[in-house]
Amino acid sequence: MEAATIITNIVLACLTAVYVILTKRLLDSNIEANSQNRALSIENHRLQVFPQISCHVEKNVDDLYIVIQNLGDNSATDVDLIFVGVYSSEDLSPEQFRDEIVVGYRGEKPEITLTDEGFFGIYDRIVYSTAPPNSKTKTKMLFPILPNGIYALMQFRDILGNNYYRCYWIYYDKLGRG
Repeated sequence: MEAATIITNIVLACLTAVYVILTKRLLDSNIEANSQNRALSIENHRLQVFPQISCHVEKNVDDLYIVIQNLGDNSATDVDLIFVGVYSSEDLSPEQFRDEIVVGYRGEKPEITLTDEGFFGIYDRIVYSTAPPNSKTKTKMLFPILPNGIYALMQFRDILGNNYYRCYWIYYDKLGRG
């Protein structure tokens, strides 16, 4: 009888060990599934409040306008747009640009440095505290001469505080030149 009890206890111990191992695996996979579900839920919530904001340039005779649109149903906050009007030194020399257009501080003539490709530029910045849903804002760009192209960086936040950015390259053919 004692041998049967020992064998039964060994079999019971082995079955208990298998049960514990399978339960641990099930628990681990459950934890992983919950973690993935939480991550997907957070991402889904982020996408639900993501503002559908963009910008483009419109030309009206000799004036350029930067247009910021929020086509979505969610506000964008802390909208910051930095844009650079790019000029080619082949079309306009930096010295001519500086002497005829740029007004230096206290009458000083600022140094204009060319890129490796022979370009130089001037920049401006527009800041809005909010871009309401389904809105459009049009602002005149104050370039003294129409640039060959425009580089723009737009940063904004959603209502949860997530920060985003977008870069734009707008070339002269888009501006109606050439």
